[in-house]
Parts: sequence; structure tokens; C-alpha cells
Amino acid sequence: MGYCLVVTDEGILGAKKRESMGDFEAYLGPGGDATDESRAEARRIAGEVAKHKEFLVPRGSIGQVLFKKPGMFSGGYAIIKTGSDSIRIDMTVVSTNSPFIAETSEKLENALETLAGERFQNVRGLVL
Repeated sequence: MGYCLVVTDEGILGAKKRESMGDFEAYLGPGGDATDESRAEARRIAGEVAKHKEFLVPRGSIGQVLFKKPGMFSGGYAIIKTGSDSIRIDMTVVSTNSPFIAETSEKLENALETLAGERFQNVRGLVL
């Protein structure tokens, strides 16, 4: 909710979420159900993230991606490791107050797994 990620074939771009970005999540990759409208909105938001980027991890720099889905009692996370850095993005617990967390985390998981391939690891239950 407080952070925005753009995952493309070229890498991962991240920035703090701004009000102008609204609440949005989409998976536009293989097997996704994106519409022309959601693709246009994704491009708009990607442009906003690019303007305010805090990090950019090129695909070739990714050593490992660790991912844990959030649950009812514990939050989730994505950890992107490179040869020289580690970036952790935490996700809040799934609750009635945050109905989009489960759907958003699934889309993020799909995008990161598509990008990282064999360097992607789902770490069910592992706490780091």
C-alpha cells in the first residue's frame, strides 16, 4: 500500500507510493487477464514511478528473489537480492481492512516469478 513496484522484462523499479497513483495492481504478463484499459493505466503509473524512482534493479543484476505471501496472522515480503544489495518490501497482513493485499501479492508473485525464473523462491512460512 505504501510502495509501488513496476516489474518488466528489463527489471524492477520501485518508489514510494504517491496519492496520484491511486490503488492499482495489475499483472500484464503470461496468463494474465489485462485489458487495454488496465494496460493504459499501468503505463501511466509506471511513468509516475519512473519520475520518483528510489531503486532500479536490472534483470541481469538479480541474484535471487525471495517471496512470502501475506496471511491472516503474518505479513508477507519480497526480498530482491543482487551481488551488492538486498531490497526488502514488506506487505501487511490480509484482513477485512485491506481486501486488496491478497490479490496484489498474487499478482506481484506472478510478476517476480516471471522475471526471475529459477532465481525466484517462494519461502512459505520462512521468516527472515
